[in-house]
Amino acid sequence: MKTSARLGISVVLAALVAPIVLSGCTGAASVAQSATSTSASAPARASASPSASPSESSSSLLSPEQALDMYVKAEQSQIDQVLEQNKGSFKSLKITSEAPGTTIFEFTMAKKMDLKAAKKYFDSMIPTFDDLLKKQGWDAMTKIGVVEPKVRYIYLNPDGTSLWKHTFEPKA
Repeated sequence: MKTSARLGISVVLAALVAPIVLSGCTGAASVAQSATSTSASAPARASASPSASPSESSSSLLSPEQALDMYVKAEQSQIDQVLEQNKGSFKSLKITSEAPGTTIFEFTMAKKMDLKAAKKYFDSMIPTFDDLLKKQGWDAMTKIGVVEPKVRYIYLNPDGTSLWKHTFEPKA
């Protein structure tokens, strides 16, 4: 089975955080350039070709736990790329899972951010996150065999304090 069948959700959503990072850091010009190139190129990376996505028959061979594990490993394979494309924005990115079908993206910011500004920004981005997941996430997760798909985003300050978290699930 190919683990190259990935959404690139982490790449796309990492680019969404750039505006708030810019408001709280000093090297804004270099981060802005990185965010612009990431935003412009992320959709192309995010749309996998049909041959790269797992087939319906391969997903039926996997248990729900194996499907979630395979999906998470595919997303984890992009961590270095996300961090490289967003230099100065993130200290780290950890991608884990929670049964039965939740993928967890935990971003640790490179620089301390204001809690109120972060919450306001991320709350305003909920419709955008929902739209991206509707267009790119849920179908790919279910095709690979993930049951009850959910995605949780967690953003932390460098000291580990929580800035924002939200769990998304497909709308009926």
